[in-house]
Amino acid sequence: MKSFAPHLAILLFLMILAFASRQSRAEMWCGDGPGTALSHPCTDDDDDPAVSAAIDKYQEQWMDLPGVSLVDHNDTYHNRAQSIVVDVDAAFVDSVKKQLPASVDGIPVVIVPFKKTGSHDELGHYAYGPPGYGPQVYGPSANVPLIDPAELARRARKRAEQEKAQESYNSIIRQYAERWYDLPGVVGVGSKCDDDGCTAIEISVQRELLSQARGEIPTSVNGVPILLTPDD
Repeated sequence: MKSFAPHLAILLFLMILAFASRQSRAEMWCGDGPGTALSHPCTDDDDDPAVSAAIDKYQEQWMDLPGVSLVDHNDTYHNRAQSIVVDVDAAFVDSVKKQLPASVDGIPVVIVPFKKTGSHDELGHYAYGPPGYGPQVYGPSANVPLIDPAELARRARKRAEQEKAQESYNSIIRQYAERWYDLPGVVGVGSKCDDDGCTAIEISVQRELLSQARGEIPTSVNGVPILLTPDD
C-alpha cells in the first residue's frame, strides 16, 4: 500500500508554487528614512550602503556559526532604525551571543531566536513536511498495523475533495492576483491551507499599507474569504 504523504506533498507544492511565482513580481514599497511613510517602489538606491557593506563583510563568518540561519538587514522598508538581524536557533542563542558583537561599524546587531522541531518552526513553516504526515511504512516488517481499507478509502475521498477545493482557490488566484499585485504594498497572494484543506485566499501586505489595501480588496470572492495579513 502506498503512503499518502506524496499526494499531500504535491498539493502543498502547488500551493507554495502559486504563492512564490506570484510573489516574484510583487513590488515592495520603501520610505525615505527612519519615520517616513512608504512612498515609492523600492530600488537599489534605497539600500543603506553602510549596512549593506557590514553584512557583506560579516555574513559568511557569522553564517558558519552553529544555529545561525540568516544574517540580513532589519529595515526592509528603509523607514526604520538601522540594525542587522541574525536569526538563530533558540538552542544556540547563548553560544552565538558570546561570539557576536553588540554592534559593527556603529550598526546594532540583533539576535532573533527561533524554535525548530522535526516538523515545523515557531512560525509554522514546514521544515520536513506538514505535522502528522511523513513517510509511512506498512506491513509486518515495519512492526506497525496495516491501515483498514475503509480508512484508506476515507482518506482517498478526503484527498479528492481537498484537491477539488484547491483548484477553486487557484482559479480565483489566477483571475485576481495580477490586479491585487498592482496595489501598493501587496507582496504575496496564495491559498491559506493546512492538512484539513484550504480556508481562505491569503494576501500579504506591508503593514503600513494594509489599510489602503483593505479599501481596494474585497472580503470575499465567489464565497471564498479573502484574508489580508500584515507583512513586516
